[in-house]
Amino acid sequence: MNLEQHKFANILAVIAMETPVANRFDVYWKSGVKHQGKIQVAILADIADKRIVAELVGMQHLIDDLEALGNTPAIQGIKLVFSASAVKKVHANRSDKKHLYPYAYFLTTRFAGVTVAVDQDDSWIKPRSEDRVTSIQVDEPPGQSIVVNHVGKILVTRHVLDKFSQRMNNLDPAQTWRHLAKTLASARLDTVQVSETRQDLDLAQHANQGIRLVDQLSRWCFVIAPNRQGRQTIVTAYLR
Repeated sequence: MNLEQHKFANILAVIAMETPVANRFDVYWKSGVKHQGKIQVAILADIADKRIVAELVGMQHLIDDLEALGNTPAIQGIKLVFSASAVKKVHANRSDKKHLYPYAYFLTTRFAGVTVAVDQDDSWIKPRSEDRVTSIQVDEPPGQSIVVNHVGKILVTRHVLDKFSQRMNNLDPAQTWRHLAKTLASARLDTVQVSETRQDLDLAQHANQGIRLVDQLSRWCFVIAPNRQGRQTIVTAYLR
C-alpha cells in the first residue's frame, strides 16, 4: 500500500472466501470506501475453523504489515469488521473456541478497546481488489509486534504483558498494552551482563539466552531472544 497516497480510515473490513485449493483462502479487505485488496492466506497449521483463522491473520497482516491504520494507530474510534461471528465472541473473551485465541492475540491485547462488528455482506468487493494482492502462510499464531526505540518492531509474548499488568496493579489488557508501548517507544536501553548460571537458565527456558536490555528510565529489564522462526521476541521482563 502506498502510504503517501492512502488516507487512513478508522474502519477496516475483511471477509474470507474458500478457494478450490484445500486450506487456501482469499481474504478480501477494504479500508474506508475506496481502498480494497486481497490477501492470499495458506493455513498450514492443524487447526479447526480455518476460514475464521484466515480472517484473523488477514486482519492482523492488514494492520501490522500493510499498515492500513498507520504505523502507530490510535485505538479510539477504530472499528474492525469480520464476517465470522465467532470473532466478536473471542474479542469479548466469551468464546468456547479456545483454539482461536492464540490467533486473536492482537484483538485481546493491543486492540481490546476497539469496536468489533460482524457483517457478511460481500457486495463491496470490486475488481480493483485484484490490484493489491499479498500472500501469507500460517503454520502457527503470528504473535504481536511492538515498536522498541532504536530497535524497531519485534514480537512480544503474553507473558510480558501479564508481568506488566501485575506490576501495574492488574491493569486491563488495553491499558497494559498502552503502558508497555509507551515505555518501549521511549526506552533508553543498555545491555546487561549476567552470570553464567543465569545464562544457563535462559538457555533452558528459552532455547536461546538472547540478550538483556535494561531501560534506564523505567528500570524494566527486557530479555530478547529469537523464537522458533528466528524472529526477535521479548520473552520476559522484570524490574531491576
